[in-house]
Amino acid sequence: MTVAKFVDVCRFTPASSGTGDFVVSAAVTGYLTPAGASAVNGNTYHYRAESADLSQWEVGEGVYTSGTTTLARTTIFFSSSGGAKVSFSAVPQVALTLLAEDLGALQPGQIPGIGTNTAASAGNVGELISSQILSGSAVSLTTAVAKDITSVSLTAGEWACDGNVWVIPAGNITTVEGWISTTSATQPTRPNNGANFKFAGITSATQVGTSLSSKQILISSTTTVYLGVISDFTSTATAYGVINCRRVR
Repeated sequence: MTVAKFVDVCRFTPASSGTGDFVVSAAVTGYLTPAGASAVNGNTYHYRAESADLSQWEVGEGVYTSGTTTLARTTIFFSSSGGAKVSFSAVPQVALTLLAEDLGALQPGQIPGIGTNTAASAGNVGELISSQILSGSAVSLTTAVAKDITSVSLTAGEWACDGNVWVIPAGNITTVEGWISTTSATQPTRPNNGANFKFAGITSATQVGTSLSSKQILISSTTTVYLGVISDFTSTATAYGVINCRRVR
C-alpha cells in the first residue's frame, strides 16, 4: 500500500458508473471536488466509493490527474465484490479518505520520507538554501579584518545552518577564524553555538580550513545569514567555502 496524500472534505460524483476510472463530475453538497480541495496532480490518494444504498462499495487507491480531473482505480483493497473492482450499477459517491494503514505509517517519532529524488519546496520542512564560493572564485582578505565569504537569504522560521571555510595564503598564515552569523563581517562571541572555529599559533604557507557545526537560526522575517572569516597573514590571502541552511520548522 502506498503512503497516500490527504485532502480535506473531498467527496464527489464521477461522470459515469461501471468499472472505469473516476472522472470528476461535481462535488457532493457540503463537500469539495479534488481540485477544490487542492489535490495535487500525480499524487496518490486513498478513496472510498459507495452506492446510495451502500450495497456496492469499494476502497482503493489511485493517482489523481488534474488535466482530466480523473482519479485512477489502480489498486482495490476491499470491496463489496470480494476485493475485486466493483461495476457500479449507478453513479456512486467517491470520497478521498484516510485509512487505518495511513495512520499505521505515522508511528510516534517517525515521519515517512518521500521515495523520489525531489527536493523540498520553498516553505516546507526540509527546504535547503545554500551558497558556495569555489576556490577559483575565492574572495580577497585583508589581514586581521573580518570578511563575508558569502551569504544566504532565509525566510521566517527555524533553520539549521552549517558549512566550511578555507583560507589560501600567499605567504605565512598564523590564525584563521570562521563562523556563521546574522551580522555581516563581524566576529561573533565564541563558541557561537558551535558554528565557529579558530586556528591559532600556526605558521603555514598552505591553505587552512575546517567545517562549522550546525547553528540554529530562529527568525521572524526574511534575514541574511553570513559565512564569515578573519585571518592573520604576512602577504596576501583569499577565502572560500559554503553555507548550507535547511528548514527544520
